[in-house]
Amino acid sequence: MGRKQQRLFAFFVLLVLMGFDPRAHAQSPDDPRSSARSPNADVDREKLHPFATGVVIDWSRKTVEVESAVVLREGPLELFACSPRTREHESIITIQARPLHVFQAMGLVGLEPGQPLRHDREKDTWLPPTGESISIRVRYGNDGIDFTVPIERWMVDAKTGLPSPALPWVFAGSTMLPDGVLGADVEGTVVSVVDFETAIIALTKLHTSANEQLWLKANTTAIPPIKSKCTMLIQRGTRDPNVKPLTLVLSEKGSLSERTSPDEGGAVILDLEGWAKTIRTNLERPWFIEVSRGVTNDVIKSTLSGFKKAGFDRRDVELRPVEEVSRGVADGMTSTVPRP
Repeated sequence: MGRKQQRLFAFFVLLVLMGFDPRAHAQSPDDPRSSARSPNADVDREKLHPFATGVVIDWSRKTVEVESAVVLREGPLELFACSPRTREHESIITIQARPLHVFQAMGLVGLEPGQPLRHDREKDTWLPPTGESISIRVRYGNDGIDFTVPIERWMVDAKTGLPSPALPWVFAGSTMLPDGVLGADVEGTVVSVVDFETAIIALTKLHTSANEQLWLKANTTAIPPIKSKCTMLIQRGTRDPNVKPLTLVLSEKGSLSERTSPDEGGAVILDLEGWAKTIRTNLERPWFIEVSRGVTNDVIKSTLSGFKKAGFDRRDVELRPVEEVSRGVADGMTSTVPRP
């Protein structure tokens, strides 16, 4: 049995020991959750399975939803997400779930753990984490409207203040401690941006955890107030790196247009239902709506109503605000710059 198979076997042993039967939650061909979406349906709760405290599985989108809260808005980072009473002083959010349950839920939606950070004794070198590519977003409320953004939006380069690029997240899987406990359960290392052997989700590049060399910090401007509730969304990353998200731009007047380049918009979408049919023929391509500055809640709600009539439920439609990044300037003040 190869190392990868051993880890998968250990994963299912964990499920059995926890008394969980994956077969009870698998979708059969006759399962109503696998049927076509009703044209005017709102969020279908039968597609959402409460797996454990703080963890919900969205079967239709193969997404793990983890209830969280903001605990840090400024300063250097070692993690994006930790578990309670562990590393809140260096993590932007804390999750409400046990890390083991996040690990298990990720396996149930078809994600395969790889290998965490490890030391090669023969070569006396550290090997970076490996695993299946992961996409992570965070959903949060702002004045009654839900927005969803990649977690990179809440982080900036610690030295330059420049935006964090899209990062190579993988399902590393943490480590099993000698007493049989998942390492992340003890260390709280759920989503790590530096080197932790116990991280469930990690980066494919090495980054030291030495305080003086931490490479990312919180993007204060983008992060909601402390104690704000949010939801971390975990799913398989895009298989084709050349597939770029489709951006729709919502203007103050309520018009929608496809963005063809970072600086230019495309033609205004006049037939939303026709556009909806087109986008469904290419479900692998992610898309979202960028909300321009000055757009009112009434305009947003009217737009969401239009998408509902076109056959989308609320979880299909992701709203992103025009991004802004806090960046220190020479005089020590803070300026705000738009992020493409």
